[in-house]
Amino acid sequence: MIRFAEPRDHPRLKTLWREAFGDSRESVDAYFTVRHRDENMLVETHGDTVTGMLSMLPVTLRENGGRAFAARYIYAVATDVRFRGQGVSTALLSAAHAHMERLGEAAGILVPASESLFGFYGNRGYKPAFSLDIVTVNAGTLPPFPDGGRFSACSAQDYTRIRNASFRQSSLYARWEESAVSYATQTFARSGGVTAVSWNGGQGCAAWEKTEDGVLVRELALLRGDIYAALSVLHRLLNAERYTARLAEGTAPGAAPQPFGMIHWLIPEPELNGTPPYLSLAMD
Repeated sequence: MIRFAEPRDHPRLKTLWREAFGDSRESVDAYFTVRHRDENMLVETHGDTVTGMLSMLPVTLRENGGRAFAARYIYAVATDVRFRGQGVSTALLSAAHAHMERLGEAAGILVPASESLFGFYGNRGYKPAFSLDIVTVNAGTLPPFPDGGRFSACSAQDYTRIRNASFRQSSLYARWEESAVSYATQTFARSGGVTAVSWNGGQGCAAWEKTEDGVLVRELALLRGDIYAALSVLHRLLNAERYTARLAEGTAPGAAPQPFGMIHWLIPEPELNGTPPYLSLAMD
C-alpha cells in the first residue's frame, strides 16, 4: 500500500534514510525537523513495515518568458534492502506523478545520485534537462586578489535574492523559496558555508563545502563579474589548494557540459528559448 507519511512512521523512516544514504543521525534529524512535511512524502508499506519512501519537495520552475510552473523535486527515494527489485520505487514514482497531476502541477525534477540512475529514471519517463559546467582550478592558477575584494557571511534572504537575479534569464530556472534556501545553506554550513563576495566590478555569493582534496563550490551566483575573480576572493578566505565549481551551463568557455538533473513533464512540454535550463542548490 502507498500512502502519505504519518508521525508514527518517523523513527522507521529515519532508520531507512540512514541505511540507504549513509547520512548521520544528526543530519537526518535536522531534515525531519526543518524540511520534512508528511504531506510531501509518500511511503510504501508491507503489512506494518515501511518498505520504501519518496519525498516531493515543492519548487517553482520559472521560464525566462515569465511563465511559472508548479513542480516537485523528487528526493530521498529509498527502498528497504529486503524489498529491492520488487518495483517499490517505480510504484512510488507513479503515485507521486498521479498526486502531482491531481494538484495541477507541471513536472517532477530530480538529480540522479549516480550515472546508472540516469537510465533507471529515463525508463520511468524522465529525460536529461539540466547540465552544469564543472571547472576545477588549482589555487596557484587563480588571478591575483582583485582590487576592492571583500567577503562576508551571506544570509538566506540575501542569497535567495542574488541567485534569483543571477539565474532568472535561464530558459527554465528551478527557483526555491527562501525557506528551502535557508535549509540548504544550513546544511552546507556543517562542512562549509555560504559566502558573499564582491570586488571592484563584481558581486555574488558562493555556497561551498570542504572536501578531501579542496573545496567544492556547489553554486556560484554572480550578479556581475568573472568567475575566476570570485574564486580568488573566496580563496583569500579558505586558502585551499584546489577549487571545483559547479556553474551554469555555458558559463565556462571550453567546458563540456555534464548532465546533472532530469525532468518529467506532466503537461505538454513547453517550448523553451534562451540560455540552458538551470538546476542547482539541489540536495543530490
